[in-house]
Amino acid sequence: MNSGKRVLLALSHKEHDRVPIDLGGCRASGIMGIAYNVSPENIMAMNEAVMEYGMNFPKAGYPTQRQY
Repeated sequence: MNSGKRVLLALSHKEHDRVPIDLGGCRASGIMGIAYNVSPENIMAMNEAVMEYGMNFPKAGYPTQRQY
C-alpha cells in the first residue's frame, strides 16, 4: 500500500496496514499553531473570499537548456 492510499483510508476511518504520520519537516507539510485557534466559521469565510476573488499565481518558467 502506498502512502497516498494509506492517508485516504485513515481520513475515511477505514482499516489500513499502519498509521500514516507527518513529521512536519517543512512549512508546507506542517500546520501552524494559529490554525488551531481559528473557528470553523472563520475558515468558511476565508474559503468564500478565495472562491470570490480567486487565486491568481504568476507563472514562473525556467529554461530547459542553458544558453551560453
